[in-house]
Amino acid sequence: MDKNSNEYKGKYKPLKNRFDNLSKSEARLIELQDTPDRPYFLWHLWFKDVFDEKGFDILIGNPPYIQLHKLGVETSEYEKAGFQTFARTGDIYCLFYELGNELLRPGGILCYITSNSWLKTQYGEALRKYLAENTNPLKLLNFEDTKIFHTATVETNILLLTKGVFNETLEAVAIHEDYTSNTPIENYFLLNSIKITEFDNDGWVILSKEDYEIKKHIEKVAKPLKDFNLRINFGVKTGFNAAFLIQSGTKENLFSQDHKNSEIIKPVLRGRDVEKYSINFDEQWIIATFPSLKLDIDNYPSVRDYLLTFGIERLEQTGKEYLIDGKKIKSRKKTGNKWFETQDQISYWRDLEKEKILWGELSDKPKSVYDNGKFYAEATLFMMTGEKLKYLLAILNSNIASWYFNTISTTSGMGTNRWKKYKIEKLPIPDIEDIAPFEILAEYLTILHDKTRLSVNPFVDNRSIATIFEDALNMMVYELYFEDHMKENEIDVLRFLDSNIFRDISQVETDERKAKIIGEAYSWLQQSGNPIRDRITLANIRSKDIIRKINSSTH
Repeated sequence: MDKNSNEYKGKYKPLKNRFDNLSKSEARLIELQDTPDRPYFLWHLWFKDVFDEKGFDILIGNPPYIQLHKLGVETSEYEKAGFQTFARTGDIYCLFYELGNELLRPGGILCYITSNSWLKTQYGEALRKYLAENTNPLKLLNFEDTKIFHTATVETNILLLTKGVFNETLEAVAIHEDYTSNTPIENYFLLNSIKITEFDNDGWVILSKEDYEIKKHIEKVAKPLKDFNLRINFGVKTGFNAAFLIQSGTKENLFSQDHKNSEIIKPVLRGRDVEKYSINFDEQWIIATFPSLKLDIDNYPSVRDYLLTFGIERLEQTGKEYLIDGKKIKSRKKTGNKWFETQDQISYWRDLEKEKILWGELSDKPKSVYDNGKFYAEATLFMMTGEKLKYLLAILNSNIASWYFNTISTTSGMGTNRWKKYKIEKLPIPDIEDIAPFEILAEYLTILHDKTRLSVNPFVDNRSIATIFEDALNMMVYELYFEDHMKENEIDVLRFLDSNIFRDISQVETDERKAKIIGEAYSWLQQSGNPIRDRITLANIRSKDIIRKINSSTH
């Protein structure tokens, strides 16, 4: 056939080009066989005999740890792929569990080492559900607070499962610092593992045998915090703190221009400003232009003009990017709010002006504080309004709360827990009638931690005195949960509380009088033979398996 003919050019030449390209590709593939550089893996072809037998017998792996939301356009592709374990805030290793299980033959075994975050996080819920419904988890080794793999940057776990129906029993062990690398891990597992038969959608908790029994007892004698008459919300999200959070100098200037500005400028606290029983106000103020207030910013012209100094493009809530003077400027995320308004609707804004408990999301220990409604809360704080707040404050700041929260919370990876709403609502709280003694000591501790308050003793600073009252309060809280145990070991304290000593100061008018009453209570606690002080000392000796265990893990 004439190579210049139209028939050749239209029909045969494209075929010849394809064959020529295939020949070149084949030659390149043959060349790659003899080099370490292989940019492909024909696993369906090379493992054809495996798939003919319905999958692998065993899969062992260490999947990568990559947050899905950081993968850009690939994130949406994984979502479209229909993975049951997909969560946009999750990690790619969750998808590896699902894919690995699908590659197994029925009854096949999978063993992965991954981050252990899936056990307790919200994003891990999809994986926990998948494992319970599509696999039979057999054994789990959770390396919590233990860096046995020195190159790992996260806490890890090893999960062994089979492809099959879950038998509702999982043998698990929490591996702590008492494990040494020269001990066979099988021996440690045999000695310390527990059988878990209850699997909470909010998280799988893996503990030692002793800790597991303590946790179950705490849950048995109390009810979850969420069952109290309370509201928990996060603080104000402005979307642009540089504009909406101002210092005292700017606040005073705006007030001097128009005192009406005081209607929308309020003192604010951030996570860094809150400690246990203590507020450290850093002279920060918030321009509280909540959308739910439906403000006309022209009624506050000096505030309007101040905000505009940051550029309306930056303040807009459109999610757009602008090029101004050669610089890229990105506005706040897209909402239906106006340029001068905060980012969230804050329909609960009145709660900001009520008495409340405040705490920061990230903390290694309980750091809750009572506020009588003086301060607004910024987004790095949570706030709780409702009933029995000072009683709840005493429980939230106790060693028991710290210990329990460590068992259920997720970590930041930097030695701190995430005190999120959905986790703190699970905290078991005894629902008792006589809460007055707990409220009284919570108020004492709030005063003792306040640097602006008078000294209650001329020879000892208030912070040192606070530790004595905290010890007493911790013992009172222990007795709420372990009453029989403490009475049997003669370390109970509630019967020794003297209302003539621990006096209610909520209605006392002067700071001087309050300081005197607290000082008298401190002197009473310090007396030789004081029953509460003696029992505080004896508690660690007589209650090694409960009080000493909890105390040692929370200091």
